[in-house]
Amino acid sequence: MPETRGSSRWLGFVGLAALVAASLAAQPAQAGQVTASSVLTLGNNAPTVTYSLNGAAPRTVYAGAFTTTIQTSSVAWLPAGTALETYCVDLSINLSSGTVTPAEVSQTNVASLNDANSVARNIGAAGWVLSNYGVYGETVGATASGLLNDLNLTSASLNDGNNWSDARAEAAIQVAIWKAAYDSNSTDVSTGDLEFTSINADVATVANAILVARGVKTAVIGFVNYPPILNGAQTPINQDQIFVLPDGSLQAIPEPSTLAMAAFGGLIGLGMLGRKRLRERKAAA
Repeated sequence: MPETRGSSRWLGFVGLAALVAASLAAQPAQAGQVTASSVLTLGNNAPTVTYSLNGAAPRTVYAGAFTTTIQTSSVAWLPAGTALETYCVDLSINLSSGTVTPAEVSQTNVASLNDANSVARNIGAAGWVLSNYGVYGETVGATASGLLNDLNLTSASLNDGNNWSDARAEAAIQVAIWKAAYDSNSTDVSTGDLEFTSINADVATVANAILVARGVKTAVIGFVNYPPILNGAQTPINQDQIFVLPDGSLQAIPEPSTLAMAAFGGLIGLGMLGRKRLRERKAAA
């Protein structure tokens, strides 16, 4: 059956609604420009792991928490001088330790964001890991014991429980974040698209327990994106980081379905208004 002009116009409204919703869904909440610097908190004392991503040659890297300091900021909820505990979500580039770098900071749970090598990352999946297992305070031993307690594990259940430490606990959190970001359908760090080929057995055990607990859940997280640089060079020069949002700073991010309904409803209203005006013009003719 041939399309009428009305049905074609209706389909146009539907398509436009979908495009509007998709565009809105892609926008991170409360994004703004900062300059920041990141350093691996334990430096060369952090545990190392070896991984292969998508079959590429193995790489050995340090795994642990970072300290990211916001130097200048246009973001009200993240003022200059803020020091954050962060974790890396970027395997495409080496850390430029301590270098003050322009970046975009946002709150996001985006499910697919490419790194500098055009490999997709699930920031929302990594965000769930950090928001649930990433904050235990600065007291020595707090991360080591708190992480095991939250996972219903004990040092006795580990291969080398007497040497379980904050450093190994942070390494397990970092490995789980990388795995959730780059291989979100897997719950085993030794297999999949992101495969850890050399890793402490207890770090692997705890990271796997975190991934099993996550399942398919995601969460909004703070994101330091080195770059993009607004109106500037886009060459990546540092590792992207995620962080738990400061208290009271979380902004609502509507679900794509909610955005679609809002956009669709608004365009239906425009369509009805257009049809009404068309009828009025015909009646006056």
